[in-house]
Amino acid sequence: LLLIPVFISLLSGTLIRADEKRRRAQAQLQESREAAARVDGELDAARRIQMGMLPDPAAVLAAEPRAEAAALLESARAVGGDYYDVFLLDAEHLYFAIGDVSGKGVPASLFMAISKTLTGIVARRQLPLGEAVQLLERELSRENPSYLFVTTFIAILDLRDGTLQYVCAGHDAPCLRRGSELLRIDTETIAGPPLCALGDYPYEAGETCLQAGDLLCLFTDGVSEARRGDALYGRARLEEALAEIEISHLPAAVNRLRDHVRAFEAGEAPADDLTLLLLRWTGKNGQNVSAE
Repeated sequence: LLLIPVFISLLSGTLIRADEKRRRAQAQLQESREAAARVDGELDAARRIQMGMLPDPAAVLAAEPRAEAAALLESARAVGGDYYDVFLLDAEHLYFAIGDVSGKGVPASLFMAISKTLTGIVARRQLPLGEAVQLLERELSRENPSYLFVTTFIAILDLRDGTLQYVCAGHDAPCLRRGSELLRIDTETIAGPPLCALGDYPYEAGETCLQAGDLLCLFTDGVSEARRGDALYGRARLEEALAEIEISHLPAAVNRLRDHVRAFEAGEAPADDLTLLLLRWTGKNGQNVSAE
């Protein structure tokens, strides 16, 4: 009986300490949840800003009957390192590009924003295209402490006659659908390394001439390197899909290509950002001769 008060006192102390620990744990959990919510909110804001930087090709070309385009970008994470761009340099020349920054997440997204912005600024200076890309590389390399690099395909289309000038910096060559034939833009003779990989590389521009109705398909490695187990989606599957889909309406066509890639992945989480850009030159008079 004499020990009962001692036991009660010890039990009370234990319960008090346990309650204090529980309260501290709850407070820490709440702080963690609030911190996670802040991070999620910041990432969501960053995603909105990043996606807001990408143009709507249909709006860009709404008043231009000689070309049409559609694009989509799906990041593997909240933010990513892919980008595309489409805009008119002047009344007769259409600029378009696609790029993929090394790495993923926030660092890649920041470098993506810088790369896309600088690429557009340099392109608007209307320098010879190879010289413009060399200038772009110098500017990107100026402040790059993380040693990130960018693969990109940059092109300028003369809307009057279909002449296409392009530079390839470590990027996959675009596919070209001409009627029922599948080709690719020849980049082997002029292709250089990714931007910021070697530094001040003397990039050269290639040139080809599109035919009325030609459809270009630009893509990042989130397409060609999409995985199902150990198997890669690959360029051959993309070309097969591009040859089979209906292309009269490009926004629907770009979605069908994306769906083809996702079906191959069979529900596996994407390992990389996926970007597709379809662009068609309809001819100097805006007559789409191969959209049937």
